[in-house]
Amino acid sequence: MGFTLNPNFARNIFFMAWHESLVGRTTEAREHAHLALQLSPRDTDLWVGDAYLALAQAAFADADFEDAMRWGERAIQMTPRAPIRRALMIASAAHLGRAEAGLPHEQALADFAPAFLDSIVSGALILFRLPEHNALLVEGLKKAGVKP
Repeated sequence: MGFTLNPNFARNIFFMAWHESLVGRTTEAREHAHLALQLSPRDTDLWVGDAYLALAQAAFADADFEDAMRWGERAIQMTPRAPIRRALMIASAAHLGRAEAGLPHEQALADFAPAFLDSIVSGALILFRLPEHNALLVEGLKKAGVKP
């Protein structure tokens, strides 16, 4: 409803993109994230970072791991201590056969969220609503050597 009332309210669009990226509406997530960035490219770091996160999550769910890493890197620059960004980087790198690129992210998580990766791999934390997208994340983390 908020989108209908004010289709140019960037914060609503940032949030919508993030949500869409988690529920499998990856095309819409990408479109809305880009629109929000276009409408408000200098919004607070939180909102811009969430647009980058939505783009990373949508790319990851689409198995576009290069794009997931590109957007994940930008999301990390905006909010370095938000753990899901780093988990996506680790899993994407592993899926691309470049697990070593995920090591700095594993080390960072060990410092500020040591149980985060284990919670995903064990199934205690489910990020994506569609099981196949969540399985892709778990599989990537396992390829990187994360054990529950």
